Amino acid sequence: MARLQLFWPKDSDGYRLDDTETWIVANQGEPLPMKDCFLIPGLYRRLAELRTARSRRPRPANAEGALDFVENYGFLGEGLQDGRESVDFIAHEIRVARGLARAIDRKDWINIQRWAIVNSKGIRLYPEFYYSGNGDRSELFFGPNRLIDAIYLQALQEVAHATQFETCDRPGCPEWFAVGPGTGRARVNRPGGARYCSPTCQRAHAYMKKKGASK
Repeated sequence: MARLQLFWPKDSDGYRLDDTETWIVANQGEPLPMKDCFLIPGLYRRLAELRTARSRRPRPANAEGALDFVENYGFLGEGLQDGRESVDFIAHEIRVARGLARAIDRKDWINIQRWAIVNSKGIRLYPEFYYSGNGDRSELFFGPNRLIDAIYLQALQEVAHATQFETCDRPGCPEWFAVGPGTGRARVNRPGGARYCSPTCQRAHAYMKKKGASK
């Protein structure tokens, strides 16, 4: 079965606001290819929320919130061709993602279905066929046209698979991680449920607790 895949570039020199703060502009460095966006868990939550090591709050739908997202993940789509993207466009998508995240948290399936009916019509996919040159091996992927399309497709996938997101237990870590069917991780409230976003965080927290106990 074909799966979804999108490798999305970022500008190696970063991004900035123009003087009017109405556009985010790429600094025109070399494009840095990201890993497959579908391997980054909870992209819609990353668009909906602004998280640091010490705080978690709704992402502001303004120039600050837009620039922070683009610096981490690249343009949502419109800016890839001409090197700039409207703050208003990104702010609108931030508000959409915040509303979707609230509906998912409330398990408001009716409104999620209504959201999908309205918003999925604008999502476009194209097939990507790869022949490896090694025997008869080949692969078929479907790639969204834009990062924002990938974000919403991933969100609907996660809802359909009953995926949930937890925060890492290591103090100061701002990362989420996915739990539930198909993720390879049991829910946290179950025996053996994962509590860390990575083995690195697990080891770091164990060291912190050991160091604190020795004082």
